[in-house]
Amino acid sequence: MERVYHYIVSTRINYVTAQHCNNLKMAEEQKEEEEDAIHGDVLETILSYVPLTHLLPACFVSKTWNAAVSSSLSRFNKPKPWLLVHTQSIRRPHATAFFAYDPRSDIWLQINQKQPPQHVSPLPCGFEDDPLAVEIYDISTRTWERTESMPATLKDSASSTWLSIAANTRTVFMMEQASGVTHSFNPDSKTWYGPFDLRPDRSIYFSVITCVGDNLIMLGLLGDAEDVNYVKVWELNGESLEFGKEIGVMPTELVEKLKGEGTSLNSVRVSCMGGFFYIYNAGEPGELVALEVGEEGWCRWGSLKNAAVSDRSRVAERVVLTCSDVGLGEIAKL
Repeated sequence: MERVYHYIVSTRINYVTAQHCNNLKMAEEQKEEEEDAIHGDVLETILSYVPLTHLLPACFVSKTWNAAVSSSLSRFNKPKPWLLVHTQSIRRPHATAFFAYDPRSDIWLQINQKQPPQHVSPLPCGFEDDPLAVEIYDISTRTWERTESMPATLKDSASSTWLSIAANTRTVFMMEQASGVTHSFNPDSKTWYGPFDLRPDRSIYFSVITCVGDNLIMLGLLGDAEDVNYVKVWELNGESLEFGKEIGVMPTELVEKLKGEGTSLNSVRVSCMGGFFYIYNAGEPGELVALEVGEEGWCRWGSLKNAAVSDRSRVAERVVLTCSDVGLGEIAKL
């Protein structure tokens, strides 16, 4: 009888213990559900305020959060092309630095380069024999090919200092910045075309080009270097080079910011990706003008300080700007 009693008591204790464990597990699951109670549009809206670089860890919280991050990026605060700023000291050992600006989050980042850049051996023919020489590098075969030289009319301005170069998927465009005279090059047929006169307004004294998709974008300074009347942006057809429309006119206060501490504006540079344009004065790179163009045709102008430029680096470093689409996949590699 005593053995039966102990067996019943032991069984009861085991049952109570198991029940307690189940209750604890249910309570823990309920707690997790309560902690995960922020969901749907509320969670996605909150995530839309989180910088892109901080969203990556949120993807690993749970499947719900991972889906919320993806939905938030597609519905609310979409990723925007980053501005990439490369600097190199003009003094030995020519140290380099890499900065990035995320317009979605309005933050600057200094990025540590993990790998040294890859170097490509140049074609063993000297450019000193022909200042207009052109070589094409095939990234699939990793080989160089000499092709038709640039047109002779570019001989006096063959330096990149005087030329603005842009490319789409089919054509390379080369504009003489002071005159607007432009040539195009087809890499498939290895043929040059032109010259084309890209001066919709005779008061333009300087212009640069870039590409958005297959179309050509031209930015022009109107007036003269000492008295800039306007800075305008046009869109051109990438095949016919006909002017399609005037995209926008830079506000006067932003033109003054481009001048910086100088009294004149001799030239500008532009870098773009998609509908985002960053315009800067190579002589005064501390201030950048940003232009966002919507699919409906609207324009939004603004300015930002160049975090990669200091008073020392204005004279001690070379600065190059580029643009690129950056997503969570690229963030994971940083």
